[in-house]
Amino acid sequence: MSRRPKFTVIFAPETIDHLVAIERKHHSLIKRAIDEQLSYTPETETRNRKPLEEPSPFAAGWELRCGPRNRFRVFYQITENGKAIAVLLRPENDDDLERLILARTPRFQALLDRSRESIRAGKGVARDAFWEAVEQSQRESDQPD
Repeated sequence: MSRRPKFTVIFAPETIDHLVAIERKHHSLIKRAIDEQLSYTPETETRNRKPLEEPSPFAAGWELRCGPRNRFRVFYQITENGKAIAVLLRPENDDDLERLILARTPRFQALLDRSRESIRAGKGVARDAFWEAVEQSQRESDQPD
């Protein structure tokens, strides 16, 4: 009998575009890492899951590292009602990651604000629907013009 997830992972609709920008060959790895790492114990520190110090990038409380040489970062927060809210980012190299963490641009902050508002407004995308939307977007972007 499989155990039931303690936490529900909710994605802001805007995150679909972020994942589509990542090569498809990495999607299953990212999906597996999110499912394994955030569904049961997202608040427990591990080798690849770390709490962030304040002030943290993107107002996230935690960072999940995954992928080849941990090149992907999932910044997330845990809400009072037990939902892990994730923002998925793909730095190309250490310099990109540093710029990403240091950059608190109004444009990016506006994107995060829209994402948070989507979640608060009940427009969050459930796990299965999120991954189906990513696949659909990927299929559409693969279509020749």
